[in-house]
Amino acid sequence: MQHEIKSQRSIKVVVADEKAIYLKSLLAILTKDGITVTASSSTVDDWDQLINPADLPDIALISHFMAERDTLNRAKQLKEKYPRVKLIVLTLDYEKSRIEVLKRPFISGILIKTKSEPGDIVCFVKLINLGYIIYPHVEPEKK
Repeated sequence: MQHEIKSQRSIKVVVADEKAIYLKSLLAILTKDGITVTASSSTVDDWDQLINPADLPDIALISHFMAERDTLNRAKQLKEKYPRVKLIVLTLDYEKSRIEVLKRPFISGILIKTKSEPGDIVCFVKLINLGYIIYPHVEPEKK
């Protein structure tokens, strides 16, 4: 994917991922190319407190394992409270049935962590910030 997308200003993001290795990797990747990580969390209990109403991020990246722990409802509430904040769900799973569960009107994108190169992740965030809705194409599951 390796396309260059220029932003007029720094994109502000918050990141929540329960796996330390993914959280640290995402933070390292995202702090490049006009993206500012304003807060991060590795616990389910505090990710929704990462958003500062006085300084709203443009995007919140949320792990899908967090999303399955009733966090899809919390994400919906977050979107209702802060409609300007775009939500990206991060997942390791690329089975069609799992992706379909994550497709919600309040989710701007679904990013498969294990299928994405660092440059792809940066590009993905920039496209979501521009208003694109991005869901992965997955092949139907074999029965």
